[in-house]
Amino acid sequence: DMLHDCLEQEQRSYDALKPIWATVPEQTRHYCDQMARSVGQSFDMLHDCVQQELHSAQQNKQVKFHR
Repeated sequence: DMLHDCLEQEQRSYDALKPIWATVPEQTRHYCDQMARSVGQSFDMLHDCVQQELHSAQQNKQVKFHR
């Protein structure tokens, strides 16, 4: 049922975050934690936010600005 599926998704997100959480930059952890809490303390939202922030940080490293 739908509740079971939601709980499974939350567990998968928690399981994915647990081993990497200590390596996530403090600023990202704080930002994503606040964002996830604002929508009901969702591990799924927390995981998505962390993934997006880490991906953006990696992409920004590759950008070279020209003057």
